[in-house]
Amino acid sequence: MHAVRALGVRLYKPSPKDWAAAAWAVVGEDRPGVVVAHGICLPPKAYGEAEALRHTYEAVAAAVQENAVGKTLVWQIENNARLNAAMRPRLRAEGAVCAAAAMLGSSVELVAWREIATRASAELPKEKYAKAEEVCGIAVGGADNHAVLVAVAALAS
Repeated sequence: MHAVRALGVRLYKPSPKDWAAAAWAVVGEDRPGVVVAHGICLPPKAYGEAEALRHTYEAVAAAVQENAVGKTLVWQIENNARLNAAMRPRLRAEGAVCAAAAMLGSSVELVAWREIATRASAELPKEKYAKAEEVCGIAVGGADNHAVLVAVAALAS
């Protein structure tokens, strides 16, 4: 039986003129206590919407395939958020991320903060993890802290 590897993805907009960025991290049972791989996918501003979504899709698909990811969690917009037009690019990017991971056979879930915190046994408010050097016993290094936390939650699922 192969060890499970999990991908955590956090989407955000670095600035209003940017496309949604996807910060991702992979953790695994085979490498406890370390981030196996990580990255940030930020489509170029010159891309149209379809190109930007394809760029995100391809980056996530590569992460899933190259790291033999079996579980993927995507940090979704909170359920109590007031949706507006500015959130549409992120929502579409969430769809591209889910489709890419699912296409390659990874189980995929969209989850909000409360579920991430519960699964990862995160005891601090989410803001406290933003600059932490370690998340749930894993040295973050150059990875996105919140993406690592989402990956930990995925592995615990």
